[in-house]
Amino acid sequence: MLYISNTTKHHHRVCFRIPEHNRFQVVEIPSGHQVALGKTWSQAQRDAVIKQLQTYGAREVNEKLERVTGLLYRVEKVVKSEEILEGHAAVVDMQERRSAAEATKSALAFDQSSRKGGRRVAKITEVEVVQDLPPKTRPSGDEIKMRVSVEPDGGKLSLPS
Repeated sequence: MLYISNTTKHHHRVCFRIPEHNRFQVVEIPSGHQVALGKTWSQAQRDAVIKQLQTYGAREVNEKLERVTGLLYRVEKVVKSEEILEGHAAVVDMQERRSAAEATKSALAFDQSSRKGGRRVAKITEVEVVQDLPPKTRPSGDEIKMRVSVEPDGGKLSLPS
C-alpha cells in the first residue's frame, strides 16, 4: 500500500501510470489529506509509481524536507497529521525563500535599468513585496510583506530581518 499526502493549501491531482496497464490514472488529493493507493500492486508496480511521483517533487516522509513540492508519501504506513503539518511548514518556508530571492532579483534589475550611462538616477532603489488578500478575508498576521533596497553605490542590498 502506498499513502500519498498533500501538504499544500490547494487540491492536488496526482497523475501516474502503472507499467503493465499503461493507462493514465489521476487521483485527487484534497488539501491536508492523504489517499491510499495500490492495495493489489506488486513491489515493481509500486516502485514505478514512486519513481514517477519523485520526478514531480514528491518526497518520502523520512527524507529531509527541503525543496518539497507538497506531496509526501510512505509505504505501508499512514502519514501522521504531525508529519503533514511539518511538510506544510517546509512548503511555506520554501515559498518565502523563493519570494525573497525574486524580490532581490527585481530590485537589482530595476536598479540596473534605471541607470543612465552607468550613473544612478535615483538615490535609493527599493522594491516592496506585499501579499494581496482575497476579498472578504481578514489578515492573519502571517502575510508576506518585505522591502528590498539597493544602496547608492549599487553594491549592497538591505533586506528586512
